[in-house]
Amino acid sequence: MDAHRMLDPTAWLGFAPLLAAGLLLYIAALTAVTLRMLRHPPRKTYGWAVARGVAGDPSELATPRRFERWTFSRAGLEFEVWDIAGDRPGGPVVVVTHGWGGSRVEMLSRVPAIVPASSRIILWDMPGCGETGGACTLGGREPADLLALLGVVDQPAVLLGHSFGAEVSLRAAVSAERLVRGLILEGPYRRGITPAKNILRAAGFPHRVNLPLAMAIIAMSNRERPRWKGGDLASIPIGDTPVLTLHGSADRVCPPEEARSFPGEFVLVEGAGHNDVFGHEQAAEHARAFLDRMSG
Repeated sequence: MDAHRMLDPTAWLGFAPLLAAGLLLYIAALTAVTLRMLRHPPRKTYGWAVARGVAGDPSELATPRRFERWTFSRAGLEFEVWDIAGDRPGGPVVVVTHGWGGSRVEMLSRVPAIVPASSRIILWDMPGCGETGGACTLGGREPADLLALLGVVDQPAVLLGHSFGAEVSLRAAVSAERLVRGLILEGPYRRGITPAKNILRAAGFPHRVNLPLAMAIIAMSNRERPRWKGGDLASIPIGDTPVLTLHGSADRVCPPEEARSFPGEFVLVEGAGHNDVFGHEQAAEHARAFLDRMSG
């Protein structure tokens, strides 16, 4: 192409299909990478704990805890469970569910805060996280997995969920109110795309087009559909179930203003981020007081 034709805008029209194909290929590749990131987050296992010098199981906490290991199975996956003895025989059973990319190992940090007011504490790994096989489905199967766990526990429990675990706990509560005595929501969000967008943005990864596409693909590919299909988790119909929401004032993953919309008691934990809410005594005190009200 000579210089004169290069200055003619119409001369470039022949390249439009090629440019469009290249753009579509780029979006498809970016979406595929995003899809894999969402479904297969980094695993936090015992090795992760050793590398960071933190407890890898309940016996390694600063105050070692007595616990039992057991498993349950559902829909082709086997889940390992830690069943920790609490300090209060008349207290509630607390089932703890980690967030996206988390694990029961990571959630051990919550145990010291709630064990004085609990009779038992149950920790487990969701699909694609920790020691559990499979892939994360962003809420497609996880609420049903939690319900299966509650069926094995076989007594009403307080559900404590962090971030994505808060969503899973809420969705499970809709389906089985008789099995749920209360909800403690740590760092919740109203719509799942909010934390996903903020995590990708913080990593400098594109998100505007590829993230909605990837999340839509996951939703369409999920064989199991949650009972409640609404988009805004703050409007989920949980009836009279008591709710305590704990949210860090410095949370950059899930904005604190979103958490204020959830029903029940809201506590803004000053100075806390997204992952360290229970590292602040303010959160621990409110959690224990909430569990005390669930006792008996």
